[in-house]
Amino acid sequence: MTDNENFQMETSPNPQPAAGAWLQNNRRTAVIAGAVVVVIIAAIIAFAVGGNDSKSSNSNGSTNNATTTQVGLNTDGLKTAVTALGRKVFWAGEEADNLYVLQTLANGQTTVRYIPKGGNPNESQAIYRVMGSYPIKDAFGVTTKAGEAEGSVLITNADGSIVVYNKNKTSNVYVAFPNVDVQVEIYDPSGQALALATSGRVVPVG
Repeated sequence: MTDNENFQMETSPNPQPAAGAWLQNNRRTAVIAGAVVVVIIAAIIAFAVGGNDSKSSNSNGSTNNATTTQVGLNTDGLKTAVTALGRKVFWAGEEADNLYVLQTLANGQTTVRYIPKGGNPNESQAIYRVMGSYPIKDAFGVTTKAGEAEGSVLITNADGSIVVYNKNKTSNVYVAFPNVDVQVEIYDPSGQALALATSGRVVPVG
């Protein structure tokens, strides 16, 4: 599987796109283990927040309502927002002095971006960790098949969850749990994505 087929990220040509626009316009169809499986590829490499447009167009021209926190939330604020949302959203737990930016789309896609102390919640470059939670039927089975593809690595954690990544692209790592129809993607530019995915820290916000 080439980089173009597997977990590829690109840089947005627009430094300040509307919230969610890049996410909707850059989904990929990945060829996994000989079958075509729709994998929601997070637009983390150019993820931008703070736009005034609450609509974003997807690849087929339809729109999805997008909601983005305009400022960084503390831990309690994030938990309150996720509770109100009523969706299963994953993160890697609280980190000291971090704030969090939450984006949600009407189709169920949700991302949590970690903003370190002094960081800019509206930063458009891929310099912060982002965790995406994507509703996918049988996410565990889909992710398992991804792990069988050439160039992919599959790890089983002690809690039964699985971790899948392309051995040539470890900045993006995918996690799935048995009987949970959510696939989690971790993007971490500091190179900690795999360590986080295997640490047992990936849990629902709450």
